[in-house]
Amino acid sequence: MNWLKFLNHSFSQETDKCDILVVSSCGGHLKQMLDIAEVYRDLNVYFAINDNYTISDKYLKKSFRIIHAERNILQLVHFIEALAIFLVMKPKILLSAGAAPIVIYTILGKLFKIKTIFIESFSRVTKPSVTGRIMYFLADEFYYQWPMLKKYFPRGKFRGNIL
Repeated sequence: MNWLKFLNHSFSQETDKCDILVVSSCGGHLKQMLDIAEVYRDLNVYFAINDNYTISDKYLKKSFRIIHAERNILQLVHFIEALAIFLVMKPKILLSAGAAPIVIYTILGKLFKIKTIFIESFSRVTKPSVTGRIMYFLADEFYYQWPMLKKYFPRGKFRGNIL
């Protein structure tokens, strides 16, 4: 089953009017989320991105920059950002292929009953990322893109590569 068909099925099961917050870093993680944009093209989607980024005008008006924090005390700011976003936007689903901000967003999202779908980054071929190791236990749905990662994520799902 390909990504488009599978994730579209996951989203459509949630609700007919599903809001999605894509939490991402810029670069490859964001590219992966944009590569599956067909899945969410008819849904109300916003992007929270943790660095300067270039994104098409189509998504620019529904994206905003969150603080860039790599496993340090600044991650507490992610908690405040996520709380504000959740209270205003009320997303139904968090979607991410990394990096670190998704951990805080997911933890807080559980209090708001927000479902999280995490896709381990395409760049992780033989060993998982730190974020992937954490998200494996936090995400409602966890996917990896290379079959060699099965030993790290036995309950995860392999659906092939996004790119």
